[in-house]
Amino acid sequence: ALPMTATAVRLQHLYEAEVDAAGRDTASRDAALAQALEQVLARLTGGGDALQGSVAAGLLENPGRFVEQFRFAEPPASDPTAGGLKLWVQFDGVSLARELKQAGLPYWGPERPGVLVWLAVDNRGQRYLVSENGDEQLAADVQQAGRQHGLPLTLPLMDLEDRQAIEFTD
Repeated sequence: ALPMTATAVRLQHLYEAEVDAAGRDTASRDAALAQALEQVLARLTGGGDALQGSVAAGLLENPGRFVEQFRFAEPPASDPTAGGLKLWVQFDGVSLARELKQAGLPYWGPERPGVLVWLAVDNRGQRYLVSENGDEQLAADVQQAGRQHGLPLTLPLMDLEDRQAIEFTD
């Protein structure tokens, strides 16, 4: 066995989120800010039970105190599928880290180990490995789940070298 070192990936945009906004008024903005902060907290803590407690609820009561900047974005009039008004928010990472640590909640910093995902699917006899360059919706869903939880996921390329080295049953 050869020793292997884990390489860290520095996540970009860890403290940013973009969410749907019902309007530009204060109540709609505050609701959207809370939703954006909840997304960022899920990335910083790994989600799960950490966000269910009263401490996390206390952080979400006043999300504005962690905001560094925000902006609203209207969808282009030429694209009817773009959806409605969006709110982009960047939160103060130092303040959030301090609050999470003081509250005893888990805190995952911006440097995290990369995770290689080998996902084998057996769909009623159709067997395949989910790959990075495949056009499967499942690959996009796996990547989206990784982003939601702040995990830098990598799927195999499944190029010729990968196909010769591994089988579905492996």
